[in-house]
Amino acid sequence: MRILGERRVYQCQPRLRPVNKEAPPVKSQPVLRGRSVPESTIPPSLHKDIAGKISRHLAQQEGGPSSVNALNDSLRFLAKWRSALLQETWLQREGNRVKFGPFAGMQLGPRSGEGCHLAKLMGVYEQPLWTVIMAAISRQYSSIINVGAAEGYYAIGMALQMPEGRILAYEGNPVARAVLEELVTLNEVGHRVDCRGMFRTEDLAACDGQPVLVICDIEGGEFDLFSELSIKFLRNADLIIETHDVGGRGLTAELARRFSETHDATLVSDNGMRTFEAPAWFQQLSHLDQLLATWEWRSSPTPWLVLKPKA
Repeated sequence: MRILGERRVYQCQPRLRPVNKEAPPVKSQPVLRGRSVPESTIPPSLHKDIAGKISRHLAQQEGGPSSVNALNDSLRFLAKWRSALLQETWLQREGNRVKFGPFAGMQLGPRSGEGCHLAKLMGVYEQPLWTVIMAAISRQYSSIINVGAAEGYYAIGMALQMPEGRILAYEGNPVARAVLEELVTLNEVGHRVDCRGMFRTEDLAACDGQPVLVICDIEGGEFDLFSELSIKFLRNADLIIETHDVGGRGLTAELARRFSETHDATLVSDNGMRTFEAPAWFQQLSHLDQLLATWEWRSSPTPWLVLKPKA
């Protein structure tokens, strides 16, 4: 299994299809020193909600509010709060279209179905995968199966870049699936993106021997989904699997082993750094705000296992 570090955008890029027109200009506001957005634009309920969560969390912590776990968790709460402020600033200044990367031009809503949102708006979300994603776009698969599609960042992005492709987008969370369906309509790809519910192991039988692309992010469920019995259907499929090897249990290596007879495996890791051409106003933000803008809210490393059928 090959192990790669972060992949950079400036490596060989295939030509991408332009999607939609540029978002209309957003009326800019002066950047305030020490703040990313004027307080009047942020709902007071957000501040109260975060403050309440931190207070309750600190009060409930075993060992008291000064314990390491309490402080670590409080830091995450505050970082997410700050990220939400930055997100509102970005939406005001840059609009709701993805700014950079393979899916530049795709329209997103004001919130993601799950997890972070600002990194997706900026287009730097999971940037280490850019080379892999652009190689997939250049191949122009006729069928893509997206397991754990969330709000559709990959399902819709791929549909926009693959005009002949059909995407099956599976999402078991009804809230995220509702956002997915809205964004499919907004981006006018409903005729090629089929939104479905929970993906089941037996659904892999539809891939039997087919040269499909499978993109999977199911928060640890990948270990059960891709069992030694089920992967026989994927012998001709390309796969991009986000792995969640929490606690260093060796699950990523075990997945690679399961596919070893039929696939070559490459592990793509992420060092957290991002490369992009930042707008002038963004460059005036504090370094902490710039880091939080690209932060993807991960609490531990989640590398990707990229699997290609053996020649």
